[in-house]
Amino acid sequence: MTPAFKQYRVGDLKRNPKNPGGGKRYEEQELRHLGKSLRQRQWMPIIVKEPEMYVLDGNRRLAAAQLGGIDTLSGIPVMHELTEDEAFLVVPSVPSFTPGRIVPL
Repeated sequence: MTPAFKQYRVGDLKRNPKNPGGGKRYEEQELRHLGKSLRQRQWMPIIVKEPEMYVLDGNRRLAAAQLGGIDTLSGIPVMHELTEDEAFLVVPSVPSFTPGRIVPL
């Protein structure tokens, strides 16, 4: 089954309080660079737990959108608690693509 994509208003989204990195602070320069990239094209959708509107995956993209004044982000809605198997399939298991940390294969 292919997940359905939706457009989410950035102002409606919240960081997931259960996210172990939820209190993480990001470098402003990194967020500005990511925001510029998001304005051109959003390559990876965020994952959103509805109806709570918690971002399960994509907190750095959310922070960049907030800083950069981006109004909407593409996302995949999740309507129920994910099992471990579902989380593995929905939430990317690769490390975040942070500038300076991308390693060629």
